[in-house]
Order: sequence, then C-alpha cells, then structure tokens
Amino acid sequence: MTNIRPIDEALDPQTIPARLAELASNHPETQVAIASHPAAYEGLLRWLAEHGSNEVRAAIEARTRVNAVPPPPPEQPTVAAAVTASPTKPRFTAKSLLLVGGAIAVVGALVASTAIAVPAILSLFGGDPSEITVADFETEPAAGIWSLDHPFAGDVSGYERLGAKGTTVGQDLAAVIWTISNASAVDSYESALSLVNTRTGEELWQVNPGRGSHIVTTSLERERIVTSVPDEGLDSTWTVYDLADGAALAAVNAQGFWSSPTSLDGDFLGRGEGGTTTRSRYDIDTLEQVWSMETGGARTWLGVNTVVVGADVYSAEDGSLLSWQADEEASYGQFDGFFVSISYAGDTRTISRIDEKSGEKLWSVLTLSGGWRPIPDQGLLIWDELDGTISLIRWQDGETVWTIDGTIYDSAHFRGGSVEAGVIALPISENSGNPTAVDASTGERLYDIGVPGGDSRYQHQLASTEQSLYLTGGPSEQFVALDARTGTVRWTVENPFEGSYLFDVWGGNPVAWWSGNAFSEEPYPGLIGIG
Repeated sequence: MTNIRPIDEALDPQTIPARLAELASNHPETQVAIASHPAAYEGLLRWLAEHGSNEVRAAIEARTRVNAVPPPPPEQPTVAAAVTASPTKPRFTAKSLLLVGGAIAVVGALVASTAIAVPAILSLFGGDPSEITVADFETEPAAGIWSLDHPFAGDVSGYERLGAKGTTVGQDLAAVIWTISNASAVDSYESALSLVNTRTGEELWQVNPGRGSHIVTTSLERERIVTSVPDEGLDSTWTVYDLADGAALAAVNAQGFWSSPTSLDGDFLGRGEGGTTTRSRYDIDTLEQVWSMETGGARTWLGVNTVVVGADVYSAEDGSLLSWQADEEASYGQFDGFFVSISYAGDTRTISRIDEKSGEKLWSVLTLSGGWRPIPDQGLLIWDELDGTISLIRWQDGETVWTIDGTIYDSAHFRGGSVEAGVIALPISENSGNPTAVDASTGERLYDIGVPGGDSRYQHQLASTEQSLYLTGGPSEQFVALDARTGTVRWTVENPFEGSYLFDVWGGNPVAWWSGNAFSEEPYPGLIGIG
C-alpha cells in the first residue's frame, strides 16, 4: 500500500468540499464518485456537469432525483449569555471520537497533491473537543423535547427536499445550514444559517448567506463563523458573521479553505481565487490576509505550527522561513499535536515524529505491506499484512503499546470507539471489515459493533461517553446506545417518521433533522431535540 488513493478520498463521506474540488480537477477518475458525494457543493456540481463525462453527468442527474442536497434594536447579548440555563442532564467529557478506518480526512489526510486540504480537528468540532460534553442517559430519552420549523417549509410547492447540516460551535451551540432543493435541478437550492441552542431548542438568530452555502470554520473564542458560497468554477465568496447576533462583518473572494490550526487563535489558512497556488493566513475578524506566500506548484503540507512547501518550511504564524529543510519526497502532517513525516520506498513506508523547530527525527517506525491510521488521544495504529499483526504505537516516544494478531480491512469507512471508556473500534479483516471493539490499553478484543437489524459496516457512530457508544442506522434509521465496554444495547430511539429523520449530536446534544421529501400539506419539524 502506498499513499491513500484519490478514489478512496472521493468515496470517503468525511472528505471536505475543498479537497473534493482538488480531486475533481487533478484526478478525473474520481469525478463520478464526487458527483454522488454528500459534500459536493452546487458550484462543483456545475463544474462537473460542464467538464465531466456522460457518466459523470448521469451521476449528477441521479443525485437530483434521489439524494438530499448536502452541505455546507436592543443590544444583542453575547454568545455566552445566549446559552440560557436549564436543568442539567448527566454528562461525561467527550475528549474526541476515535477515528479509525477509511480515508483520514477528519484528522488530516496526508495525500500527495499540489494543494492539500488538511482540516484541523478543531475546525470540524467548531471548538476544542475536550471542552464539549456529550449528554448521557441512563434510560431511553424521548424524541421531541423541543422542535424547530424548517425555514423553507412554507416554500414547498411540489417535490422539494428539505435538509439541515449542523456544526458544533461550542457547548450546547450549533450553527445550522438549512436547505431546500428541487429534485429536477442541481442548482435550485437555497440555504439559511441559524445559531441554535441544542439543549433548549432556542434559535438565537438566522441569516441568509446565499445559495449553496456551507460552513468553512468557526471560533467560539473570537465569536466568529465563516461561510462559503460557491461562485462559477471553483471560486467561492467567504463571509464572516458575528456569533452574537449574526451580523455580516466582512467578505472576500477566494478559492478554498485549507485549515484552522490552534496556533492561529481562530485565524485560518486558505487559497487564493482562480485556482492559484497562493497560500495565505486570513484574519477571522476581517478576512484580510495576514501573510501570503506563493508555492509555485510545489507539494504543500500543514504541520502543527508550520507550512511545508517543497523543501522549505515556514511559520504558520507569520509566514517566515525557518532554518531547516524538509524531505521533498516525504509527506507531512500533524496528529494529536505531533508533527509527523511519512516517506515511501515501494511498499515500505517510514513514519517519523519530527521536532517542528529543528527538523530532527525523534523516532521512526517502519511498516511493510500494510497500512497505518492515527487514533486521536491514543497513538498510531499500524498493521502488517505479511505477518498478520496490528500494533498501537505511542506518539510521544514511538514505543509499542500492544500487538495483536489480525489485519485491517483497509477500505472500511467506519469510525468509532470511546476515549472515555478506553475502547478503540477496528475494522478487522476477518470480520469482513465490520468494526470490532478492542481494549485501548491491551488490544484485547471485546465485541463486534453494530446496530441491531442492520449490516454494521453501514452504521455510523455519532459520539461517545464513558458509558455509551451512540450509533445510528438499521432498517428505519434508529438512534442506538451501546454499552461501551460490552456492546449490549442500552436503549433505542425509533425514527420519528418512517426513516425520514437523520440523527446526529450537535453541541453535545442528540438531535434529529428532517432529510426526506417535503410535504406541503403537513410539514414536519425541521429539527427536533432528544433528551
């Protein structure tokens, strides 16, 4: 196995929109998969329809028939004041989900390309995951403790589809993109943006960011949220909003979001307009460029506090050139705050932890005929297909935590486990890639993970607590809590309406959002709370 294949990225539902655009442009063989990808936005679909093959256009037409459109006065109170107090539920700190299997866009995919989109995990959570606590329930919670009407429910006239996509901004806070789409045209959907208290159901504000909008990044500390609206081609218009009241503060035209490193205090990295090879740091308050560099088409990687351009290494804070040189043949990235390089020689790869200030290799591990995946808060998972073993390596010192027999089903897309309960979910090959829970400290196999009544390969884990794994799936799209240590079902919440709702956890609280066809006679709530 060498680098993650472009087609695997295109098939991974976690691949971000900016990376999809790069894949479509640089790897035509991925275009059919991207045409069906849930994060393929309106402008990208228009570009694919114009430049793609007949097969690509057929996939777009099928998408419009079947799939929901995806994503992306008095003095106003502060965001903190807007989160009103209410009786608390039992909670457990959720440091992060354990993400294993498939392409690793969530923690920063390392893929050789001219322009690499490596999202920091903070940009996906909208805040430090260690500060978000997930609601836990001893008994089955109820669906419908609060509800919000979909803002476009009154605009339904035929066969439109309504949808919603939430991004956790902070504890009990989620930014929600609402959409309405016409089943007969790709470019016919509108969108609205709301800030919602997911514990009480209070909608704090709502704005209209533009057609086909999706969320780029958020910063609770800076009280900002940035959206992107696609223009013609691959360019987009970014707009920054005040989290306190939804006021639009600034806008700029650019091509793509790159990452939001924690070292930049809410500022983020992006690319210039028109498909340029410019990389810039943008101030999240004004969207002005703090610094900008021209990469000249060289392979570009993001570290913890650095940007690697070919052999040159720059500070992500001020764009200054550092004194050490990178290996132009290697790939670079950051996992759990550790700077890592990956170099290849045939089927052999060497993974090394690098001192970001000096470039010194602190430790290295060699893998043969297998693969590797980072596991947040745990370490580096590697497997060897020749001797049939799976090992967990500590990021801090490169030491082996444990080694067990088996190998990983590399095309599996399941992600799951529980840091709090000390459980890692592995898609083990002899289980046909279905996830198996193992003890994080010993590697002992505990149980196979799955939603009752469904193929567990196609289930999705939403969150975890010290007691539970929250999964969704099954024949009617249920919300299920499994005991994190034993795998037994603790409780199940049935779908509120015949599989037309999808479950998720936003701001630490479980919700269900309408994802089916709209009905003009009796529209159902666009979003409901579970508790």
